[in-house]
This record gives sequence, C-alpha cells and structure tokens, in this order.
Amino acid sequence: MNHIYTEPHTEIRHIYTEHHWRITWITDVERFFKALRLIVPYGAILYFEGHKAATSLSRVLQKHRSVRSPRKIAGKRPLLSQHVIFTQEFVDDFVRFLFDSPRRNRFDHVHCYANDKMLFWFHDALSGGDLVVSRDVKEENISAFCRELGPQYLYEGAIV
Repeated sequence: MNHIYTEPHTEIRHIYTEHHWRITWITDVERFFKALRLIVPYGAILYFEGHKAATSLSRVLQKHRSVRSPRKIAGKRPLLSQHVIFTQEFVDDFVRFLFDSPRRNRFDHVHCYANDKMLFWFHDALSGGDLVVSRDVKEENISAFCRELGPQYLYEGAIV
C-alpha cells in the first residue's frame, strides 16, 4: 500500500476538515501541473501567490484569470495574487512558461477551489512543501496522481 493512516494535524483547518490526504516530495512542478487533472476537475479555480514572481508569469495567469474569486484573501497581499480557471489550455500554457522561466521567477503557493470548497493547498510548492488535499478527493484519484508523479501519500485523520 502507498499510504499510512495518522492522527489529524491542526493546520489542516485550511481544508475545512481534520481528515485529508498529504502528498510529500513533489519536486517536479511541470509534471505536477500535467497530472493535476487526476485530482482536480476542469473548471476549478486555482489561486496563485508569489513574492518574487515575474511579469511574464502574471501575463500567463491573466490570460486564464477567473472573474470570480471564491475566497477573500486575508493578510498582506503578495506581489503575485491571481485566480485562474483550471483548463487543459491553462496547463499547456503554464507548463510552457515553466519550461522557459527561471525557478526564482515562479510562484510560492497554489490553492484550488471547486464548488465553493477548497480541494487542496500547496504551500512552498517550489521548496519541498507538502500538498494537502481534501478528503473529498477519492483515494483512487490520489493513487493515480501519485503513480504519475512518484511521491508517497498518506491519509491524516481518524479511520472511518
């Protein structure tokens, strides 16, 4: 089996449940976005934050921006703060940008919302942060996603 059951962590309030999936050691951001379709439905909203993001990244995100922001953003706004609609065209454009862009000019965090629920958050996405995914995403999808990327996953929370 590829997963482990553990007790819930308090920081998961971001996912609005104390039961969730945690995926570790995602190091290839390009492959991450190509595989995202396995856990995120097209039409979902991705929210990007970046503190050193380049203008070229803003242009790519702006092309796919969402008119509607599903959540209010609290705290200090980063240099980059953009909601986009998750589509295959977005993935193609974004992966092309990532291929041509220095790592320092990318984003720091990405969150995903669908049907007014947070599906995942990925803080420190380019520096070894964990991807935390709502329990609303089925294990078969999590497993397929991890097979495509190579990392391990675990379920955090009480066994039901």
